Amino acid sequence: MMKLAIATGIQARLTAGAAILVAGIAIFVYAYFPAAFEKSAERGALEKASAVVHMTAFSVSPGLYFEDASSVDEALEAIRSMDDLRFVAILDAEGRIVAGRLPGDLSLDDLPADQTVLKTGELLVTKTVLAQGVEIGQIVAGFSTRFIQANAAQSRRAVAIVALVLLVFGGILAIGLGAFIARPIVRIRETATGVAAGDLSLRVSATGSGEIGELARSFNHMVTSLSSAHGEISAQNDALLVARDAAEMATRAKSEFLANMSHEIRTPMNAIVGMSELMMDTALTPEQSEFASIIRSSSNHLLTIINEILDFSEIESGHLELETVRFSPRECAEQAIDLVSGRASEKGLELVLELDDNVPEEVMGDNVRLRQILVNLLANAVKFTERGEIHVRVRSDGIVEDEGNRMHQLVFDVRDTGIGIPVDRRAHLFDAFAQADTSASREYGGTGLGLTISDQLAKAMGGGLSLESTPGTGSTFSVKVRMKARRNDGHYSRNRSPVDRSGSWHVGHSSRESRARGNRSPSAAR
Repeated sequence: MMKLAIATGIQARLTAGAAILVAGIAIFVYAYFPAAFEKSAERGALEKASAVVHMTAFSVSPGLYFEDASSVDEALEAIRSMDDLRFVAILDAEGRIVAGRLPGDLSLDDLPADQTVLKTGELLVTKTVLAQGVEIGQIVAGFSTRFIQANAAQSRRAVAIVALVLLVFGGILAIGLGAFIARPIVRIRETATGVAAGDLSLRVSATGSGEIGELARSFNHMVTSLSSAHGEISAQNDALLVARDAAEMATRAKSEFLANMSHEIRTPMNAIVGMSELMMDTALTPEQSEFASIIRSSSNHLLTIINEILDFSEIESGHLELETVRFSPRECAEQAIDLVSGRASEKGLELVLELDDNVPEEVMGDNVRLRQILVNLLANAVKFTERGEIHVRVRSDGIVEDEGNRMHQLVFDVRDTGIGIPVDRRAHLFDAFAQADTSASREYGGTGLGLTISDQLAKAMGGGLSLESTPGTGSTFSVKVRMKARRNDGHYSRNRSPVDRSGSWHVGHSSRESRARGNRSPSAAR
């Protein structure tokens, strides 16, 4: 079908163009030449009639001068022998007919002197007869125009035959020319279709020295170059596949090594943390108590790093599994705030929790991983905020259908009043082991894995992590997740009272019109 369409399209356009040209020429020939032949015949007839009448006037001049009617009549014998003559008459100076006749419908007033007039179906010629320079009479002759019409009809028939022959041979030439030009183009198109399908062994038979032959040779050269490049690319792809498999094996080995090492290190670290806490419960000198506190703090920090590396290795190796349990989004946010409230209280920061009215009371999902995301974001907010507040807002973007399940789209916004993040530092913010500023790890500490893990966990929950930040003003991290909706969802009442959990942070509930906050100052920290 494609071949037929291409052949028909190219050949039809070429044939149509040539046919239109030939038809135009034929129409021009048929319209112009008959008219030209007819005008030429008319001119010839007029010249012939005028010459005959002139010679006749010369012949009848002596007889008319001497008023010899028989001599005048004899002089008319020559003109009367003409087949196309309708009438001839010789008039004297007073306009009387001396010889011949005039038709009854012809008035002498309509006979201008020395004129040749072509009327419908008739050619009228008048000539003054002179004798010694004096007008002695007039000759009037009328000729039929049948011969002119016959010549014109014959000319039209001849031209029509010529035009018809021109159309026939022109059409044959147009069809042949279209096929001659279209055939190599169709071959090139068929070969191009085969090459596009992957057969690089195809070539076009390049014949001729014209543009089409040059096009075929250029196409063959292109396919040869493409075949050579394809071979090189195939070899490179094979090498890349081998390198990729090796890299994947190395990555899996690294991830397994990190996971195993993290497990192996975490066990003694838990023992160190536990023993340091037990030692701090014994009677120690102030100096020993300080040493034990440093051991416990460093051990907890190292244990946090190990846990992050373990989580990262699980995500990298694809072994991350999410649980599905019933939990409250509000309680999950409160628990995350509980875990960072101590550090926030030490820095004098206010923690605020705000829930929109449309947040469901309970959902189905992995509350442990969601709390881990919130703790990471809150810990970063506390780390990079020296004064002001950290505001957590929980909202719902509605319910969507996902593979036959009704899913709540929950959004947790964590806004701080910290140092902010410059625009040029945000591109790699969610990359592993990267921080917004290279000096941040030295000043604030951290591995740079927290945001990476949080982003991967959020994506595993059907959402993701986004950022809005203004340097010097603060940042807002928004984590969106999808949690399965319960059969009968409930929502918090708009009039539910705010809950104040401690002096250092506040839990509030608000609608779009208002926001509730506790009234205790940060100085009342636990």
